[in-house]
Amino acid sequence: MRVDKDEILRWFPRTRYWESHADRIARSFSSLPDIPNGANCLLLGSWGDEVSYLMGVMKCSRVVCVRGRESGLPFREEVAVKAPNGAGPYTFEIFSLNLETETLPEIGKFDLVLMWEVLEHLSVDPAFMVWQGIHALKVGGVASLTTPNALWYRHTIYGMEGHNSLGLRLKLDVPHWTHWRLYSPAEAKDMFESMGCRTLSLTTFMETEPYSWKAWIVQRVLNYMRRGTNNGESSLGLTLCIAARKEKDTPLYHPQWLFPKHAEGDPNERRAAAEQPD
Repeated sequence: MRVDKDEILRWFPRTRYWESHADRIARSFSSLPDIPNGANCLLLGSWGDEVSYLMGVMKCSRVVCVRGRESGLPFREEVAVKAPNGAGPYTFEIFSLNLETETLPEIGKFDLVLMWEVLEHLSVDPAFMVWQGIHALKVGGVASLTTPNALWYRHTIYGMEGHNSLGLRLKLDVPHWTHWRLYSPAEAKDMFESMGCRTLSLTTFMETEPYSWKAWIVQRVLNYMRRGTNNGESSLGLTLCIAARKEKDTPLYHPQWLFPKHAEGDPNERRAAAEQPD
């Protein structure tokens, strides 16, 4: 499917955030394979701004969202939204829970699971969130994840200059606003394929600026300097996007590159510690 930026602006809230990220959202939807009408869709890390497009354009029959747990939010509620173009209202379910430490409730199996721009905000057990999303899929269903690309050539340059390539703006009182870790395309593919999926597409793309011949030269120089590394070459895009089809259920996978053996405690212990009240 091919989605353009203008179509996203017709269906998404007219906020500064969505206007600045409309190109990324359009490219993310464009990366999806054909999804049949009447599909059930699960969105992890979402407040529901994607619902109007999913139900109004993609003809999903059911959409469930999971947002972070915050004080005062109900565990589950039903919400109705309308698109800026007047379409709707569309009713969906939304849950509030910590995807790193809490298990998704039994809410059925889905044809499509979207995990867009959430992985980089997780610091306790990111792999558990990915596994939960894949586990919630029907066999044959499609999972899609987008996240900032750790191997974007500009991140490499920032690191060489001694700057923090994550671009952190730490907000300790709202930790899910923080980018704790960026991921490479090879890492995203390893997680999905080790959790029972077959990769359909793995791409990187720019969001706000054209790719120039100067950037091409810089990238070639950086890749020469990176020769011998095991994590892939410096990539062209700021955002990585992977779409994969589930082939089977698998146990939870904790990659060593994310949880090295010398780290204190295992991921299960980290999750249990995070669940304890202060």
